Amino acid sequence: MPRDTPALTPSRRQFLAALGATATATVAGCTDAQTDRPTTESGTTETTATPDYPATGDRVPELAPLDDAVREFAFEHDVPAATLAVAKDDDVVLERGYGYSDPGRSEQTPPDALFRIASLSKSFTSAATRSLFGDGLSPETRVLDVLDVEPADGLGDDRLQSVTVQHLLDHSAGWDHSAAADPMFHPFDVAEKLGLDEPPTTRDFARYVLGQPLQYEPGERHAYSNFGYALLGLVVEAESGQSLPAYVREQFFGGDPPDPLYEGRALPENRRDREVAYESAANCPNAAELDRNEAVPCSDGGFLVSAFGGAGGLVTSARTLVAFAADHRLDGFATAENFEYATAYGSLPGSYGMLQRRRDGVTVAVLFSDRGGSSNALADIQTTVNDAVADVDAWPSSDES
Repeated sequence: MPRDTPALTPSRRQFLAALGATATATVAGCTDAQTDRPTTESGTTETTATPDYPATGDRVPELAPLDDAVREFAFEHDVPAATLAVAKDDDVVLERGYGYSDPGRSEQTPPDALFRIASLSKSFTSAATRSLFGDGLSPETRVLDVLDVEPADGLGDDRLQSVTVQHLLDHSAGWDHSAAADPMFHPFDVAEKLGLDEPPTTRDFARYVLGQPLQYEPGERHAYSNFGYALLGLVVEAESGQSLPAYVREQFFGGDPPDPLYEGRALPENRRDREVAYESAANCPNAAELDRNEAVPCSDGGFLVSAFGGAGGLVTSARTLVAFAADHRLDGFATAENFEYATAYGSLPGSYGMLQRRRDGVTVAVLFSDRGGSSNALADIQTTVNDAVADVDAWPSSDES
């Protein structure tokens, strides 16, 4: 059945009543008697009247409205794995994992599980770019002067010579996926054009797109562009001499983020430990093997997550997201404005995420291992979170959580 419309879903009242009956085991290394599932690393596991959708991590009574609401949301949408991290005044006060992180739905999702963060990567890319200003790079720097990329069959549009770093940051460089297909989702076309025998990389996508015409004059307007941020990731790498994930780790976390942060991989066998399994509602041609005739889950080879680079190629945890948001604005939107307080989303086949920094000092990150049947099927998570935050009467300090 479709994952976004389960046939049998308990009402909110029934679900919260079940959560109220939660039993918690706290002995490290023991096994819960009802579910025969191991405890989390913290030695805490939960069982409820919905034992097939567990929660892990330390439950904070004061934050039960938020904890329960996100868990219920994930359960009702049949999301296999989800995590929640919450900070108040930049102190982490809640970390939870929900559901199962493996394809067989037998391994409970730990609070520090790793997920693709899709377009939430753009905030990291924007911050990384801005951190390089004044050191040979500026908003007015022309992108073609920085990158050593030879367009296929020559430059596709003379106006590309005027594209600046600021244009890329603002999504105003001249690419508009509503007027021309988003090239990042067409790896077969890129491979065929370039005569590649292997899946195209971010640089290959750049060689291809820079050989195509723009859809409007750079700086004329704003239009969301995945490719623009993929190109921006290449700018960061060219200027820093490091890969984008390595530069982000060093620049913003002193080399040691709360949890690993790295470039994602299309196929399950190439992923690292603690990264969840992804589910998608549809199949796609196998881009990871450049085989149009083989159908694979769209989340597992149907697109090239590593090629998205600065546009959506990063993998990390909810905890790392809230740590980043403590010091950096959420950015990467298709607008000239920059918001200190905002909500950002990431959506790719098999993953969906939200990062919200609120004016009341609350920051919330939620990551899912499925995005439902469409790119915005889980968009109501923002309303769910906001309503739940309003129901919190008192906030614990980080020492109490």
